[in-house]
Amino acid sequence: IDEYHLCACWLLGHFPHGSPPLFDLHSVTNPSVLLLFFHQYHQIIVSSSYYPSTNPILIIISPRPIVHSVSRLIMAFLDMYDGRCDVFIRQKRSIVSQLTRTRKLRSFSLSHPATNKSNYFVRSISLVSPEKMTSSASSKTTTMAIAIIMCSFFLDRVLAYSWSSVRIGGGGYVTGLAVHHTTQNVLYARTDVGGAYKYNFGSVSWTPITDNFSMKDPYYIESIAVDERDLTGNTVYIAAGNSGKSVNNDVYISKNSGSTWAATGLNTLVSFTGNDDIRWQGERLYVDPFDSKVLYYGSRDDGLWQGIAAAPGSSSVTWTQITSIPYGTPNEGIQFIVCGNKTSLRNPPQDTHCQRLFVGVAGEGVYRITATNLNSLQVALESGSPIRPARAALASDGILYVTGRTAGVGKRSTAGVWSTIVPASGYEYCAVTVDPNNANKIIVGTRASTFNNPYYVSTNGGSSWTQFHRTQGNTVVYDVPWWPSNVHLAAVATILYEPIQGNTAYYSDWFGTYFGSALDTATHKWETHEKGHEELVALNLVAPPHVSLLSGHADCNALIHTNGVAAWPAMTIDNIKGQNTMSFDFMASNSQYMARTMTKTHEPVNAADGGGLYSTDGGVTWTGFTSQIGFGGRIAVSATSQSIFWVPMGKTGYVSTNNGASWTASTGLSNAIMSATDIWLSKNPVASDRKAANTYYVLDSNTLKRSTNNGASFSVVATLPSAVGASVRSNVIANPLVAGEVWISVENGGLFKWSSGGGLVKIANVSYSRMIAFGKKNSSSANPTLFVHGTISSQNGIFYSTNLGSSWTQIHDGTGVLWAKGGTMAADFNTFGKVYVGAQGRGVFVGTV
Repeated sequence: IDEYHLCACWLLGHFPHGSPPLFDLHSVTNPSVLLLFFHQYHQIIVSSSYYPSTNPILIIISPRPIVHSVSRLIMAFLDMYDGRCDVFIRQKRSIVSQLTRTRKLRSFSLSHPATNKSNYFVRSISLVSPEKMTSSASSKTTTMAIAIIMCSFFLDRVLAYSWSSVRIGGGGYVTGLAVHHTTQNVLYARTDVGGAYKYNFGSVSWTPITDNFSMKDPYYIESIAVDERDLTGNTVYIAAGNSGKSVNNDVYISKNSGSTWAATGLNTLVSFTGNDDIRWQGERLYVDPFDSKVLYYGSRDDGLWQGIAAAPGSSSVTWTQITSIPYGTPNEGIQFIVCGNKTSLRNPPQDTHCQRLFVGVAGEGVYRITATNLNSLQVALESGSPIRPARAALASDGILYVTGRTAGVGKRSTAGVWSTIVPASGYEYCAVTVDPNNANKIIVGTRASTFNNPYYVSTNGGSSWTQFHRTQGNTVVYDVPWWPSNVHLAAVATILYEPIQGNTAYYSDWFGTYFGSALDTATHKWETHEKGHEELVALNLVAPPHVSLLSGHADCNALIHTNGVAAWPAMTIDNIKGQNTMSFDFMASNSQYMARTMTKTHEPVNAADGGGLYSTDGGVTWTGFTSQIGFGGRIAVSATSQSIFWVPMGKTGYVSTNNGASWTASTGLSNAIMSATDIWLSKNPVASDRKAANTYYVLDSNTLKRSTNNGASFSVVATLPSAVGASVRSNVIANPLVAGEVWISVENGGLFKWSSGGGLVKIANVSYSRMIAFGKKNSSSANPTLFVHGTISSQNGIFYSTNLGSSWTQIHDGTGVLWAKGGTMAADFNTFGKVYVGAQGRGVFVGTV
């Protein structure tokens, strides 16, 4: 790059997945012109490790307003070059006003809040034409370089931060699948809490396609559908939401496999609850395979709706309720919509629209809609159809199969006559699929809230059946080493034949998606390909010095990451006290000694619903407390001894000095510091001092209390200025390098520091603090690195500080999945800048510098 008088890069388009290109300043000698061309995606980071001695000119060219990012980028360069920088902007004057508003720019004199330096002098902020810029740039005749990363975040102090998933492997409920019946190798998946995915057959991996949503609701997918008219397979629809009628709940459309989404406007008309009961049934969302301008959505409580789009793939949709279809059983409602035209979905003709539809209504049966005229639909209940229908599949010969939750499998002949075919009694049936190349070959799946649910195969239209399950007629190959062998066929949601080949299929269940082959033989082969699918709900994370990470989860207990976080964990931690790990802690002076709390259920009610454990080998093996005085809650370990302080759910605090063989109740604390039933809040009001022996802290409502006598008694040391409600995600952590200092995060209440010598201090500019963590200090700093997930100086994101909050570096821009789903956080004690964020329902992410 030094060989060129002028070097420029024009980045067109964007990089929705994977690593964007990086142009670094390391190899550049004293650039005097930094020329940045922007096209469409405008969130920027530039390398901060190079500080030229010259006074460069910064030139920014953009064809569209990018006010916020440009103003932040200018600040970054001013910080990098100590204000010795000419700035030329081909952009609107609103950038100047943005700088004035957000950075106190007055007469081009700037006060920088991150360093408290004053009079950063911008020698010129000019609004000039490209011709004038070229002239100005050519007057500088030395080397120029560009450092641009097109990505989803940008910083005040310019810092290239990398975010990726901790490799865990599935672990969450895949509630539905969608395929394209004409184009091979198109497979989408929906989940109950982790958004939607697309499978990459070339790389044998999943890509999350909803991670760009910055609000929680769209990660709860009620239903998914593809546009059969789009032969690229890139047009996909999701019905998403989990909070009834909400502005963020909607039917969304993407024409680029989920890189971008647009809402269709159904959000105020119906309720969406993608993580509710019977979420494994469907599909409620249907795109007419003959005319993709026509959409249908069957809601749980608001009836059946028809949408007419302005054009195929348009998000401009007019929704109208089909009032002649009943609502069905409350919170179940419309279960599925399928086209009943006797035409293969493979290369469907460009008809006017689907002429006949079948709609499953809970508590009613299957309704037939004759849609010769979309403005005048004829509706009739199909006599003899299953009253509690779950899923449906239309064979190529026109026969319809419908699974029933209580009455086996319903079969509708082309003459409209229903019969019941029951592979085996005593089961609830859900999944159903028909071989596209053999209309007589059917697979139906049973469903119960257990593992190893059998499925049945018929090769004669249901006259006889063969049972298959984990140990009968199946071989299973797992790519995730920690999955228990009995998770195969766990609460199966759907089974789909591959629509082209026919001899292969997919099914989804509690843990992930299975790919089946050799389905025409007596032994079916199933294997998992979970790379990219990360759906665990992290309840607690801890990164002690002796191991990369221990992650505690809902449903799947806990994992120990002994081989780093780029490899799948080899095993789960034993679950002798439950399936939900709520809390970890370790002795600061000997991290091999650890304690942990668990619950057996999501809404625990008694002591049998969980308990506590301890480990003396760094979390590899665990022993349950002999005396269990509660379940779940939060736990802390003394800095220097095997003393454990435990606040179970719905109780006060207790201390044990004999590995939980006996407990003594603390005095001075409330009777119920944590909720007795809510395991999801990720609230941690308990901490041990990391230097002082036998010292514990508890945030009890809005009072900080301390014990210096090993938890025997607590006294108030500080009172927060406002009440901290029971539902507030409050967190207390101790400074790992200083005795007598704790930090308190209280969401909208902000961030506080309390020290024995300085009392309670509110940290300036932190208006919202969802999570906090301490990690390894920078080599040039005496302080541990403090991480905050929240809002600082009106900017949402994830930040760190190496000077205990005097200044902040932003390492994530506060958009997408890490903002929407962030629930717990831990920082690494071995590597500076490494931080882990549990994104509830999207696994765990790691950020590194």
